[in-house]
Amino acid sequence: MDGDNLSQGGDPAARQALDEKCWPIFEKLTHELGDRYLNWLVAIEPESGEYFLGQDDLDVLSRARKKYPGGTFFAYRLGKNPAVDYLC
Repeated sequence: MDGDNLSQGGDPAARQALDEKCWPIFEKLTHELGDRYLNWLVAIEPESGEYFLGQDDLDVLSRARKKYPGGTFFAYRLGKNPAVDYLC
């Protein structure tokens, strides 16, 4: 996947592994959420598969961190060509 990272921290190989784990969850969500949330951000917690949906990346990350303090999340922007955001 290509895209802009919200955070440049972390190991590129670890980001790739996280993307590979979260991508199938995102693909399923794309079908479930459809066009209703076009261009919204979906942040995924990889172990639980839980996701956080919103239009503002800071709001989405804040809600994700509240539930999973210290967690790492991978986020995608919903659309035909989803953007990738690595949230740590």
